[in-house]
This record gives sequence, C-alpha cells and structure tokens, in this order.
Amino acid sequence: MKEKVMTKNYKKTFIILLIFGLLLGAVTGVAIPLSLRTQISEASVLREQARQQYEKDIKTYGAAAVGDWDEYEDNYDSQWHSQLTPLNAANYAVIGVLGSMCAIVLIIYWITVAEWLYKSAAVNGMNPSLWAILGAFFNFLAVLAFLIARDSPGRRMKQQT
Repeated sequence: MKEKVMTKNYKKTFIILLIFGLLLGAVTGVAIPLSLRTQISEASVLREQARQQYEKDIKTYGAAAVGDWDEYEDNYDSQWHSQLTPLNAANYAVIGVLGSMCAIVLIIYWITVAEWLYKSAAVNGMNPSLWAILGAFFNFLAVLAFLIARDSPGRRMKQQT
C-alpha cells in the first residue's frame, strides 16, 4: 500500500477528479431541474397568481393593511406545497444517483489529498503519518498548513546547512 501511495501520479489524479467533478456538476445542474420541471412550473404559476392577488389586495385595502410582499408570500407558502405534484420515483432516482456520485467523488478527493500529503511529507523529510492524519481530518486546511510549513524560511535554512 505504501508503494502505491508513493508512486501514484497525484497531478494526473487531481486533474481527472477536477474534470469528472466539473462534468458531474454540469450534468447535475441540468438533470435535476429537468426532473423537477413539473414542480418548478407549478410553483412559478402559483407564485404569479399570488403576486396578482397581492396587487389586487393593495388596490382594494391599501399597502399598509396588506403588508409587504415577503409576508404575503409566506402566508401562501403552505398552500402552495399542498398544490404541487409530489415527487415520483424517477425524481428520487435522479437525485439519489447524482447525489451518490457526488459523494463518491468527494470521498475519493478526500482520500487522495491525505495520500498526497503523506507522500509529500515523506519526500520533504517531514512526519508523513502526521500530515496524512491531518489531511484526513482537515483536508484543505491541512494542505494550506503543509504548504506553509514546507516553505517556511526556518525550515529552508536548516535543509541548506
């Protein structure tokens, strides 16, 4: 396992993860709204109807009696939920599959960062286990701390002597 971690090409791995993550984000950004298009269009129509009713109520009762749009909209919010079409199995499948894929990419990224920290710490004469554990728990913050510690002026002076 240690050999695999030490010989892995992390630049290539991070580029692949980045590309896959961007593609997954684009697919998610299209697929989820498409699967929820019925609910989105119904909510839009209900909101527009409430907006028209709000304008009528302002003309009839005055702005002071009706209140602002946010309060008026909040009053109709519970009614809207009961009028929307419930989600079907396809909606749950799309959201579940894409959510699971995003979670898998995130987990692979998280593990890869910890591996990279282990390898880089070993190459730079630092404690690899410490940096791998920090990477596993604090991920991005551990990377920032590692980059600062690795390039600190005091550390560079010790390595030159």
